Amino acid sequence: MEKIKRMSASIPTNLFEEFERTRKELGERKRSRAIAEAIYEYISINRWMKLEGKIDGVIVACSEKEGMESLFEIEEIFHDTIRSCFHARLSSSSYLWLIVFSGESKRVKELAKRIAREKCIKSLRVFALRA
Repeated sequence: MEKIKRMSASIPTNLFEEFERTRKELGERKRSRAIAEAIYEYISINRWMKLEGKIDGVIVACSEKEGMESLFEIEEIFHDTIRSCFHARLSSSSYLWLIVFSGESKRVKELAKRIAREKCIKSLRVFALRA
């Protein structure tokens, strides 16, 4: 049997309440199991940052319409890394971006950081794998 570690964390009340509501809606009875799953998800989402060398993947971002012109400028700057870029209107003010990349991890990290800094970006995820 795998060893178990006990931990303690302090989080804002509203975050805890939302977590509890979501856990119960999903039918998860054990809080520890839901927390372990959340930690695993955190690790999975950020694991790509440790990759080195050539990596391939996709950046998924949601942006506001206002200010998204900067994303077209970024596409030009990172033409050596971006293989394809697609955006679709979700509403009158929101867009979904899929940016397919292939390149050196250092350059991809620069690309992701540059996109994330833009004021129009509401959320961003990077899905990457070693080429």
